[in-house]
Amino acid sequence: QNSLGGNSRTMMVVTACPHNDSYDETIFALKFATRVRRINLGSAHKNVTSKNLEETVKNLTSEMSLLSKAKERSETQLLSLKREKERVEDKLSKASQSRANSKEEMRTLSVLRQTNNDITSRWQKRKDY
Repeated sequence: QNSLGGNSRTMMVVTACPHNDSYDETIFALKFATRVRRINLGSAHKNVTSKNLEETVKNLTSEMSLLSKAKERSETQLLSLKREKERVEDKLSKASQSRANSKEEMRTLSVLRQTNNDITSRWQKRKDY
């Protein structure tokens, strides 16, 4: 961009060969050079985005840093949630096991009550005789 237009000069070199074998190539090269000479590029305009390139790099770097920190926080939170999940699953497992033990104890207690009632009724029958 700095070498085209504005105060800069652009030069084109055309090679012409006097041999008959190269006549067509020489004519085409001269016609091309004539067309190129008629082109007016005007003044060069600076690319605005190249001016702000350093600022853009700084902004993107800071954004990457913020995203990296946010990622670390998210990973820490995820690890904490996984630990909490394991703890809750352990509690549920223990509660389920306790409930199963409690059901067994209730069955045993029910059988003992029934046996006690049977023995009491037999005792009452013997007592009444």
